[in-house]
Amino acid sequence: MLDDLYLPMIAIGVLFCGLVCALTQLRTERTDKPRLLWREARPDGWSDWTELEGVSSAADYAAVLSGVRNAAHDDAIAVQFAFVVRPCGAPEYTLRTLFISDVREPGHDRVRAISR
Repeated sequence: MLDDLYLPMIAIGVLFCGLVCALTQLRTERTDKPRLLWREARPDGWSDWTELEGVSSAADYAAVLSGVRNAAHDDAIAVQFAFVVRPCGAPEYTLRTLFISDVREPGHDRVRAISR
């Protein structure tokens, strides 16, 4: 009698695991929608990358640069931005970079020289 229950119990376990996995994937907040991240160089070093909202990923370079410069502090030496996505199905720490700007000096339209 117990031998007749093993196969149905294994099938129920597999179905339950599949359901849990499917619900976990639905709950994740990953999307292929590009996000704008930016940072600024200040006299004490570079800031962390932070998300800037209100700037469309379809905006041209000048509009995005203007938005980033407006968000930067007055004592910023340079700014840099990137559009990234968190791919669906990738690990939590995974970001795919779509575009990253050169380091730009606020108030100047030329690229700042970077010493290596």
